Amino acid sequence: MRTLALQTVLELRLLAKLRWTLLFPPAAGAWMLFQCLVFRGSLSDNLNRYAAAAHGQIMIFITLVPILLGVLLIRRDTLNAAYEWTLGLPVPNRTIVAAKWAAGFLYVSTFTLSIQAVYAAAALHYRMPWASIRSFLVYYSLVYESSLAVSVALGLVLGALMPLRFSLPIAFCGWVFGTLFVPIFMIKGYGWFPAQAFSLDQLLMMPEGGIGAIWQPDPLIREYALIFAFAAAFGLFMLTAAAALLGRTRPVRRPKLPAAAMSLALLLAAAVFYPYGKLWADRFAQFRQLAATAQGDSRPQSPYRFRIDALKLDATRLPGDTVAFKASIRLPTAEGRLIPADVQQAQVQPFTDGRVSFLLDPLLRVRSLDVDGRAADWRRSGAAVSFDASLLAAGNTVHTVNIRYDGRIDEWIRNYGSPEYRAFVKGKSVFLPAYAGWYPLPGGSGLGYTKYGNYIVDTNAAEGIRADFDITLRGFEGPLLATIDTAPDDRPDTRHFAQRGAEAPYVLGGDLVRVTVPGEPISVVTTADNAAESRKALAALHHMRVSAESWLGKTAAPAPVRQIFYLPASPQLGYLDGAVGNAVFFQAAAYSPPLESQMPLVMSELLFGDTVGIDESVNHWEDFRDPENGYSIVQSVRAMIVLSGLPRKWSDPAQVPVEDFPYREAMRQMIAVSEARGDDALIKRVLKRFYDRGLTIERTAASARSGAAETEETRFTFPKITWHDWLTAWKEEEGR
Repeated sequence: MRTLALQTVLELRLLAKLRWTLLFPPAAGAWMLFQCLVFRGSLSDNLNRYAAAAHGQIMIFITLVPILLGVLLIRRDTLNAAYEWTLGLPVPNRTIVAAKWAAGFLYVSTFTLSIQAVYAAAALHYRMPWASIRSFLVYYSLVYESSLAVSVALGLVLGALMPLRFSLPIAFCGWVFGTLFVPIFMIKGYGWFPAQAFSLDQLLMMPEGGIGAIWQPDPLIREYALIFAFAAAFGLFMLTAAAALLGRTRPVRRPKLPAAAMSLALLLAAAVFYPYGKLWADRFAQFRQLAATAQGDSRPQSPYRFRIDALKLDATRLPGDTVAFKASIRLPTAEGRLIPADVQQAQVQPFTDGRVSFLLDPLLRVRSLDVDGRAADWRRSGAAVSFDASLLAAGNTVHTVNIRYDGRIDEWIRNYGSPEYRAFVKGKSVFLPAYAGWYPLPGGSGLGYTKYGNYIVDTNAAEGIRADFDITLRGFEGPLLATIDTAPDDRPDTRHFAQRGAEAPYVLGGDLVRVTVPGEPISVVTTADNAAESRKALAALHHMRVSAESWLGKTAAPAPVRQIFYLPASPQLGYLDGAVGNAVFFQAAAYSPPLESQMPLVMSELLFGDTVGIDESVNHWEDFRDPENGYSIVQSVRAMIVLSGLPRKWSDPAQVPVEDFPYREAMRQMIAVSEARGDDALIKRVLKRFYDRGLTIERTAASARSGAAETEETRFTFPKITWHDWLTAWKEEEGR
């Protein structure tokens, strides 16, 4: 050990004499500082987003330095003819290789130190929560150190393998392969996900926000632990290979020993890779099972959906993240037939002729099913769990269906070359969306469909469901949140959610905090690093709401908003933008802070009962042909009402959508004249007049799908408020 320590010190001294190598770590820190300085103005207040972007950019280039450095370390003296005298030094080859690797690794670790020091200083300056800073530092430090350690070993083995004129360009190619080709082409392009263990840049596979994403640690902790273990084992193999190659120039007493050590290290790396490969084998098997149960193409859900009056669910979490469920469903019938959930449907189209089908996650095992207390001959076909419709022919108009089932919810799918989790219960991380079928869904065409070999989650699988939901969850780690109300007897150890006439609920859990402001019944659920900006946005929402209610009256949406989920971007949340039950979901992003882009959507839900953005164009193309009588200024009216609580004038151009409306400037001038004479009351009377008529906008989707081709046009139904309607209302209110 003393020889190794002295040799390492010597290598560090020689490395420091290169001078130019000392410039790179401060440069990496300067880049992190530059990215942190973007954190100002109207952008997001979450510094971690900008730091995560900087890490992703730095990581692409930083691994090139240790690879080239490893080549130089071994070719500079040990394998340099000018240093032939070193062959007589009483230092074993393994010590020389280990010392060069240790010196190279200690040097490149200054990159991590410089980058993380700048981030920590900026985070403390901006008063980021310490828990968020700590997790950010730990995760990125592990990623950096793992990649840099392997990169130094890669450079050493390439330098020992061939002369400098060949090893340097080959090392550059190795950087391109490990940093760009593997993650971008092999993994994202071709879906060879197990190759991630050979990637020098793990950050290219992480979603925006990195560890800040609430569901990354638990679902991926085993995967990354195996990746880091394999990186250590494979790095050891490369070091033993470098020592064996060095034996060609510096002969050893036992020439077979280095080759034997290299072989043992290779076997160790293969043994460590085995559990990682099995992890992916299990995921692919699960994916094939899901894909086998999916429909070939998407179909509408409403023709198959039938009505239920209530669903009571009892879920108990068992060891190993297994969950046991008992669902009790109150099923109404009319003359022994199912009642369509959609009033526009004349009858329910059966999923299977002569049978009543519920949709349930195919990976969950059904244990029993009974109807009105009698055991039923149930069948499982893909996502459908069905029983004979004749069991509903009895004189009862309301039947009770009980289903017991269990299993692990840890569902990985491949979606166009990207890994994705449809649902999971892993540690304290919980994501249980209604469309995943973790409780029986009444009818429907399926939970997903396949396209180009990918499994596409059908997020409409739970559409149109309204019932009395009662959900009890036992044995779950950490806090849980749902899109239905908590019951009076809700407790930390036994979570109980219940709501009458509710939409199909979602349940979430993870590293979440609830933000409130005095006097505001709505709260924001977010991560610790988003809490500060969420509090400011919620205070602004409170002011906007109080201001609007002062002249419009009490806001009352069809589904009152009680909580706002403002969460880091992730593939799962891509399906949840908008209103779900008593919640509104938003994805946190660097360039769309909640105050500027998302609180107006909440106001739209509170005021009008929809989450159509005030800047969205809702008119159809044909409406522009007759702007006076065909075009509706509903969005201009809604925008002025929603933004009335902000400190700006009514005539501010930002109050009116930027759509090409010929009379927009005329409207703004009318409002400006009224403002100039201090007659804001006139503007409020005109706007309230239209508000009292109703300003709700509904989305409708006209879709045409044929095989692999898919086209979709989103259209809207909305009140038609013409320019003449505006002039008439203005003149009548002005005459009062």
